[in-house]
Amino acid sequence: MHALSATSWAVVLDTIVDNSLDFFAVVETWHDTAESTNVIAATPPGCRVFERARPMSAAKAASFATNHGGICVFARSSVQVSVLDLPTYKSFELLPLNVRHGTLSFALVVIYRWQSYTEILIDNLTWLILILSQHLIQLTG
Repeated sequence: MHALSATSWAVVLDTIVDNSLDFFAVVETWHDTAESTNVIAATPPGCRVFERARPMSAAKAASFATNHGGICVFARSSVQVSVLDLPTYKSFELLPLNVRHGTLSFALVVIYRWQSYTEILIDNLTWLILILSQHLIQLTG
């Protein structure tokens, strides 16, 4: 879900709860950390949030400007999830997760591209897919 398409963060919470979702990805979250009030308010009981805020320069952080971009994935606490250590890319935001539940194991990769199409985007995606080729992959974004 694109966070700006929701009327409030309560919509995120309600969507997860009403549909008993194990995972829910939200992009363009405009958050700074997992402790941001909107992220906390959207996290249902029995769920954890994995997040990656858009990096800000020191000058922008000091100005208290809104941090655009960002990705949050809400996951049931009963599912084993960890963040994969992958390179960052300038052409898109990325939150790669390793998911294990029973005998199932896969990489859940949420991508948010805020820039227009560029040749570097295709190069970056190609490298990412090559890196992830050792995993069963679920790409979202």
